[in-house]
Amino acid sequence: MKSEKLRLITLVVLLILFRTAISQTIIVDGHAFLEFQAFHDNIKVKFERLAPSYLVDSTYTDISGYYSVNLESGVYKPTFSKIGISTTTMLRRHYIKIQL
Repeated sequence: MKSEKLRLITLVVLLILFRTAISQTIIVDGHAFLEFQAFHDNIKVKFERLAPSYLVDSTYTDISGYYSVNLESGVYKPTFSKIGISTTTMLRRHYIKIQL
């Protein structure tokens, strides 16, 4: 009986920790625009996390150039690209630090 209660308590604690770990994200959004273009859809916005550990996530813009993505905390290097157009990486220390 004691071992069953202990297992149940352990399971509940693990579920709470797991839920907390999943909810530790923040929404990053913005706009990416193509110069001299009317439509700004399908621009790939890639976020490469450099710290505390390596991670890559990406999203695509809608027709207005808007993008939104949930990211964990860390330091990211964003890259914008589109098929047929050269990739532009934000340079000169343009990194994003995301903290909760």
